[in-house]
Amino acid sequence: MQPAGDSKELRRLLPVILLLAAVTIPCTLFYLSVSPSTTFKSLAGLFPTTTQTTWKEELRRVMSAAAMGDKKKTVIITMVNSAWVSPGSVMDLFMESLKIGNGTRGFLDHLVVVAMDEKGYVRCMGMHDHCFALTTEGVDFSEQKNFMTADYLKLTWRRIEFLGTVLELGFSYILTLTPVQFSNLHGSVAASIVPNPCITEFHKTLSL
Repeated sequence: MQPAGDSKELRRLLPVILLLAAVTIPCTLFYLSVSPSTTFKSLAGLFPTTTQTTWKEELRRVMSAAAMGDKKKTVIITMVNSAWVSPGSVMDLFMESLKIGNGTRGFLDHLVVVAMDEKGYVRCMGMHDHCFALTTEGVDFSEQKNFMTADYLKLTWRRIEFLGTVLELGFSYILTLTPVQFSNLHGSVAASIVPNPCITEFHKTLSL
């Protein structure tokens, strides 16, 4: 049985507790509504970024498996969504051109297909060994994004951020477009982006 003194003390403190709750909760909700992004960024900094760490570990695994044997650890990267990798699509032609091109078949071993949506990733896994899912929470990248629309800009910045992470992990990359058809190794021109402090920092700055 609870002592009478404790009950009286609890009853005496109850109005104070309710008053504090009545003041604190609305103020907190108001603050979150005014500056939600700043608040959540501050809270996020208090906890370890397990998801981000896992994401980078998976990226490192995929890149390591596809990297060439050179010191620069070069990979070939192309980015697609579900529309690009559907059966009979441009992706099929792209892969076929690498298979039958003059001296290009070996490129397949070093090609990383970056899928911007879940369906694209599933399709990629059924046709290629090196696939990476680059999805963005709250944004649907499965459909075409018209030039300079809000979603197009989000897609562009997401790609830049991703390529910066590739450099940060110590890999070089050759970025190619899926519609490009490879027919002859000697007739193909590709630019290799290698990791160095200036370029890596440039990618980081753009993605801020």
